[in-house]
Parts: sequence; C-alpha cells; structure tokens
Amino acid sequence: MVRGPRRAPAYKRIDCQNTIDLTLQRNSTSMPESKLTKSERQAAAREKARQQREEMRRKQKRRRILIQSSVLVGIIAVAAIVTIVVMNAVRPSSASTAGPANMISDGIVIGAGLTAERTDAIEAGGSATDAAAGTENRLIIYLDYQCPNCGDFEATNGAQIEEWVSSGDVTLEIRPLSFLDSASQNNYSSRAANAAACVANYEPDSFFTFNTAMFNNQPDEGTAGPTNSEIYALITGVTGTENSDLESCVMNETYSGWVEDATDRGIGDPNEFGLSVSGTPAVFFNDTAVSGSITTDASVLASVVNAAIG
Repeated sequence: MVRGPRRAPAYKRIDCQNTIDLTLQRNSTSMPESKLTKSERQAAAREKARQQREEMRRKQKRRRILIQSSVLVGIIAVAAIVTIVVMNAVRPSSASTAGPANMISDGIVIGAGLTAERTDAIEAGGSATDAAAGTENRLIIYLDYQCPNCGDFEATNGAQIEEWVSSGDVTLEIRPLSFLDSASQNNYSSRAANAAACVANYEPDSFFTFNTAMFNNQPDEGTAGPTNSEIYALITGVTGTENSDLESCVMNETYSGWVEDATDRGIGDPNEFGLSVSGTPAVFFNDTAVSGSITTDASVLASVVNAAIG
C-alpha cells in the first residue's frame, strides 16, 4: 500500500496577549486562606498584628495629646482664677474708704457769709445722706474740675452766685465728680476732686474761694493739669496758711476712694438723691433742673433764682 506524503501536525495558535492577561488575573486574585501555605498564613497573621499595634499606638498618641491639652487648659484657667482672686484681695476697696468731714451728702453746703455747714463724714462702708434736704432756695451744682463747660459756667455765674450766697438768700451745695481723667495727661479730674475733699475736711470755710481759684486755673483738655504740689500751693494762696495735714491729704490723695464712690452715687437718671445727672455742670434749684444756656448766659440762672428770692 502506498501512502501519501505525511502531513505536519496541526498546532493550535495561542494568543500571547490573552495568555498574559489571564496569568495576571490569576496572580492578582487572592487565594483563599485555606489554600495559603502555612508560612503564608503566618506572614499574613504577623502583618495583621502589626497593623493592629500601629492603630493602637496612633489612638494612644491622640489620647495623650488630648489629655495634655486638657491639663494645660485647666492649668491656665486655674492660674487666671488665682490671679483674679489675688488682685481682688490686694486691691483697696473704694467702698471701705471714709469720706471727708462736712461732705456727708457728697457735697459741701455753703451758706451766709460763705461759711460752710459742718457735718459728719461718711463712714467707711456707709452711704451719703442729704442732710440739707428741704432747705429753702438751695442751689446744687455737680461739677468736674476738668470740665470746660463747668469752667464756662463758673465764669458766667460765679459773681452772682457769690452775691446770693453771701447775703443768705441762697444756700449753695457743691458736689464734685470725677469722670474726665481721660481728658487729662495726669488724672487731673480725680486729683482735683480729692483736693476739694481735703479742703472741705480741713479748711471748709475757704471752699468757695478755693472752688473759684480752681476754675481760674483750669487746664485745657488733653494737657497735664497742675501737680498735687501745685494744687496745694494754690490752696495755701487761698487760705493764707500752711496746713501739714491738708498738704498730706492732697499729696497722698487720701480721698481718692471717696471720689470714686461719690461719682458713682452722683451719676444717674435718677441718681441716689433722685436727681438726673448725666454730665456736668448739672444745676438744680430747689431740686428742679435748670436748663438752657446756663454756661454762657447769666440771665438764665438769674431768672430762676430771682423769681424765688424776690
């Protein structure tokens, strides 16, 4: 039997790209844990444990930071509280400061002959008393020695007020306030009010003249007012005598606490005396506010007073 030519075997064509893709897919697919070798399972367990330990370290670190921050905030808060308590403990309380004699109403009452009425002082922790309440034809003036409008009021009305009071037709009460230290380079407002309290206490019958002299020497706003030494020199020029107690009172600002208290009591609508005082000068005749151009026109106050005294 004659056979034909032998054929070459038929080979199946293989697509290399598909083979590569299939191989990659098999390699990228995780094998079930049951099919891992013992060494592979141990390695996976060690990796998992490492990750858990790392996560625990991160949590502990965050917890430490939060605890430290909380402790720091607590320390700062306690320090602030301690500071406030200490400051309050060492700060002198103005409410415990006694006032000057002859100003039990936070003002000095001046009558006929420009003589001051004598009164007790406001005791430490005490309150003001309107001892002259009900006095006929009483003129009350709230003022600040730094206040330019008060200076204008004094220049406009000072002479006629002196005439009314000297004759006994009017009883004058001057109540100094201090709220214009910000308008001075050296707290002149409060120092001047303290000096007024010193004069009321030690030289009360010189108060009217002292008040006039203070406005005649009033500093401009925004400047440095007279020093305590210069204020005392002005006082001795008024009284004509030296007074070591008065000098010490002015130099040491003995009544600075009372000045604060008197200002707090004086400002209000109404204030502790039932009067409406929101600025200076605040002028009341028989407890009724005198309004209008009182700082520039003397006839405004004169018309009110003369209608009462005839």
